[in-house]
Amino acid sequence: MTTISHLRVVHKGYKEEFDAANVIFLDPTTTSTGVKHVPLMYQLKSSGQKVRLRIQLPPMLNKFGCQIYDKGGLNKVSAYLDLEIKQEYMKLLRQLNKFDEIIERNLHRMCRAWLGCSTKPSKAALDDMLFKLVRVSVTRDRNDEPYPPKIRIKVPANYSNDNPNNTVAVETPIAVFEDRKIIPRQDSKGVRDVSYGRKRFALLMAQNTVCSVAADLDALWFTPGNKISPSIRAVQISVEKKAQTQRYEEETVFMLD
Repeated sequence: MTTISHLRVVHKGYKEEFDAANVIFLDPTTTSTGVKHVPLMYQLKSSGQKVRLRIQLPPMLNKFGCQIYDKGGLNKVSAYLDLEIKQEYMKLLRQLNKFDEIIERNLHRMCRAWLGCSTKPSKAALDDMLFKLVRVSVTRDRNDEPYPPKIRIKVPANYSNDNPNNTVAVETPIAVFEDRKIIPRQDSKGVRDVSYGRKRFALLMAQNTVCSVAADLDALWFTPGNKISPSIRAVQISVEKKAQTQRYEEETVFMLD
């Protein structure tokens, strides 16, 4: 196995290094629920083919576990991972920062089409509008050192309907691997395990693990108040309970579930 330290685009088994300059911003559209977004695609450098922007991140520290928020009593839940970008991943950080810069430039250039602006917003206004891929905390720890930058990954999740004793639990439908073995949908006898989604989400809740994430970076979403957020939505996550290791190995993703 090799160790990767940068972002890659994956398409039907093929992988290439991510280049933000190859991201394609499509015309804005609106969902059936009235949410406006700008779809994203990617032009492969090898073939010129335009494909879904599906990315693979290097193994990263999940220090605090998966965070969950109830969506205002709507029986829906929002979940995400904040993964640390360690110092050895400066190439990854440069890739993400470049993409943030390109989003800003396109937002400035396309403000009329995207936001309906009559005049171009200032740099300060753009910074206030955009939730960037790279998140930097101004809080300092006990050693007076800034926390490492992070990237936020949305985890598809919902409340489970098959809980024993009517307890509240969260599950995820995506494939989750524990120490390179998938948490299966069926038990050893081939019978469907109704708790598999809860088991997968429980593993993501564990702190101080190493996560290798495959995700779709498929749109810029417009939230109330003209806030703009790139959507990075996990499709598969491999979890290693070995956060103390100094060298993280690349994980296999996109296996059949």
